[in-house]
Amino acid sequence: MPPGRGRPGPILLMGTLTFSAGHRGVVAVHVGKSGRFSVTLPAGHYLVSGRSPSILEVLASGAKIEQPCTYANPVTVITGRTVHLSVVCVVP
Repeated sequence: MPPGRGRPGPILLMGTLTFSAGHRGVVAVHVGKSGRFSVTLPAGHYLVSGRSPSILEVLASGAKIEQPCTYANPVTVITGRTVHLSVVCVVP
C-alpha cells in the first residue's frame, strides 16, 4: 500500500546498531536522530541488528523492552570500499 493510504512512509529512528563477525567480536555504533550512522570495520562478513528506544514492547508485567531489528542478509565489508545499507524495523 503506498504511503498516505493506511501505512506511513519510513520514519528515521535513533538507537544502536550491532555488527557481529564471529571470532572478530561485536562492534556497536550509535545512530543519532537523523537515522544515519558511520562505522569503520575490518574486512569480513557481518550480521547486523539494532534496537531503538522508539520501538518498545510492553510486557504483561508492565515492563518495556526495546524490540530488536535485523538486517536481512549478512553484510560484506571489503577493504577500501564503502557499504551503504538501510536497516528496517517493523513497528507493530
